[in-house]
Amino acid sequence: MERGPSALLHWNWVPHTWVDVVQDVAWVLLFATLVPLAREAASALETRELRRRALLIAVAALLARLVVPLLPFNWHSGVMNVDLGGPIYSKDTTYMPLPNQLVTFTLGFYGILAFNIVTCTVSAVLAWHVSRRAGYGERIALLLGLGIALTPMYVRLSSSDATHMVALPLWWLAAVTMQRLVLGIGGRLDQIVLFTSAVVACPVRIEAGLVMPSVALFVARDLAGLRRVMETWRRWWPLLVGLIVGMLCNLGFHGSGWQYRLSQFNIFFFLVQLIFRALFLISPDPFGWIPIFYVLLIWYYLRWQLRRRDYCEVAATVVLGSRRSD
Repeated sequence: MERGPSALLHWNWVPHTWVDVVQDVAWVLLFATLVPLAREAASALETRELRRRALLIAVAALLARLVVPLLPFNWHSGVMNVDLGGPIYSKDTTYMPLPNQLVTFTLGFYGILAFNIVTCTVSAVLAWHVSRRAGYGERIALLLGLGIALTPMYVRLSSSDATHMVALPLWWLAAVTMQRLVLGIGGRLDQIVLFTSAVVACPVRIEAGLVMPSVALFVARDLAGLRRVMETWRRWWPLLVGLIVGMLCNLGFHGSGWQYRLSQFNIFFFLVQLIFRALFLISPDPFGWIPIFYVLLIWYYLRWQLRRRDYCEVAATVVLGSRRSD
């Protein structure tokens, strides 16, 4: 299995459609822009206490991913856009991004496994960083970072070769750069990262483009923050352009999938699912991908916010929860 895809099939990474061309260019631009921005990462950990918390989250994420079985999720899922030289089963709901192609078909199973573990570990640290800067509080931010690090769904999939796990770090990367722009500490490089992260995230999964706009709600945090976000739209407007380009790529690749889903659309089941997601009842199994323990914590938080009459925070939590559970 380690080198099965590259050994048995003839992989060709040359773009085949306009979607592949746009995606590959966006990925190259994203990586080129991240290099100079990465130098500023140390400035976010200016105190020893912050460095300890970031290290705690990172270690928890790594340990959680290393103690679960490291098994193929479905290496063949998400390869419809890759020329493998022969017929192969694949899922039409997933697009295989350029870095996943390069890593999977050059380094094999353990290469893409390491890629997923590293990027999703970084996601947990970014979750803590963005939430504390957004004003959620130090304890809430730490719990959120540990939650992303230890949530069974994220742990299990990032400990595999799942191609769509790259959408998680892209979401947090967009949140970081948008927050920097809203706070006035970001520049042109942040705008490029914000634009490209939206472009490449939208087609990864058929529903990924619907999730990306929720970064604005997370960065805003409350009604005052939402006003600040709206007032600074001239700084983060590349996100809107990136969403448009990304959704065009999404439709270009997942067009048949959207047609099928719309043809099967049932308003009754849609409302039932919407209510369950708004109540965070996605997987009430104590050992499921989203344990009931998380549900109880979220319910407690919503009750606390209702007692404070912070209805904007309640609405933002429900909207974010229903989107992030997709």
